Amino acid sequence: MEEAHSGVCGAHQSGPKLHFRIKRMGYYWPTMVKDCIDYAKRCQACQFHANLIHQPPEPLHPTVASWPFDAWVWMLWAYDKVLRRSLIHFGCNRLFL
Repeated sequence: MEEAHSGVCGAHQSGPKLHFRIKRMGYYWPTMVKDCIDYAKRCQACQFHANLIHQPPEPLHPTVASWPFDAWVWMLWAYDKVLRRSLIHFGCNRLFL
C-alpha cells in the first residue's frame, strides 16, 4: 500500500483511487477499501498539502430582485434595440414582435 501511494510511481492519491490502483495490481483483501481510505488520511504529505479553509463558514444571504420582472425589461429593451438596428439595416423599418 505504501509503494502504491507514495512510492516511485505513487501520486499520493485519495483512498478510493488507491484502492482501485492496488486492485488493478492484482491484490485484494476484505477490508481493502477501508484500509486504503485510512492510509490516505494518515499520510503526512497529503495532510500537509491538503486544501485549507482560511475563512470560517457563515450563513448564505439570498439575493432578491428589486422588481420581479426587472431582468425581463432589460432583456426586451436590448432585444428591441438590436432587432430595430438589424431590420433598418436590411431595408425594413417596421418591428414585429
